[in-house]
This record gives sequence, C-alpha cells and structure tokens, in this order.
Amino acid sequence: MALVTLVTLTAASANLSCVEIDGGAVELSWALRNFEGNRIRLCDDARVRWIQLAWKSADDDGTGAVGPADGTLRFECVENRGVTNFVVPPGPQLLWIEPVCSGGDTPAGPFQVPAPIRREIVAGTVVTLDALLVVADECATCPDPPPRCENASGAL
Repeated sequence: MALVTLVTLTAASANLSCVEIDGGAVELSWALRNFEGNRIRLCDDARVRWIQLAWKSADDDGTGAVGPADGTLRFECVENRGVTNFVVPPGPQLLWIEPVCSGGDTPAGPFQVPAPIRREIVAGTVVTLDALLVVADECATCPDPPPRCENASGAL
C-alpha cells in the first residue's frame, strides 16, 4: 500500500508545472466605445483584432516621454481582458494600451486610449490596470470599414 501511495504521489508531482518568473505580471480589462459614447458591441464592428499592452521603463529618461516600447503583448480584443505571464521587468514601468487592427497594424484613423500609467513592478506579483476605455471610430479607425459605413456617409 505504501508503495502505491509513493508511486501515486510521485506521478502527481511530475504533472505539476512551475511558472517561470522573469518579472511581474499585468492584469487589465477594456471596453470599446465610439466617439458618441455608445458601446461598440463587437470588436469586429470596429475592425479591432487585438488590444496591445506596451511597457517601457520609467527610469529611461526624466522627460516623461514614452517613446518606443521596451516590450508588448497582444490580447484578443473579444476577450475584454488579459493577464500577462511574469515577463514585465521589475522596477517602475509605464504601461499603456493600443488597439491593433485585424491586419496587424496600429490604427491609421482616430482612436483614444488612456495616457500611460506608471506602476511599480515587483517580480512574482501582479499589478492591475483595472478597466481601460478604448474610443474608436467604427468607420475610420481601421481599414476596410463595414458596409454600413459606406451607406451612412455615401463618401467611401
């Protein structure tokens, strides 16, 4: 009986996996609205495929300028939330989001997102950005607007 228990415990512990911790994790959620303040029910309506989380060390310079990101991760827009692995470097980080169009490009048209948020990242811990609002123009933010946009303006 003791041998069976030992074999079972050994097999069970072999199935446990470790999480690699190279930094901290970030949890976020988002909602899409148009410029009139109405909810965009489906990300596809605005041709947004992903929400990209970007980060940059807040120690890089004292100017407060964001510049290019040190790292990014994309989350499916339709999920309305995301959590990174423990990959964001420890220390003060500026965190921000951007919508990414279905073709993989950042939007050419108008959109608004919150300003970069400064958070202290600690290895092995999770910081939360809470709910973030993405404001997009369903007919102009991303390429290939839906047919209803063509009918609405008559100009496309």
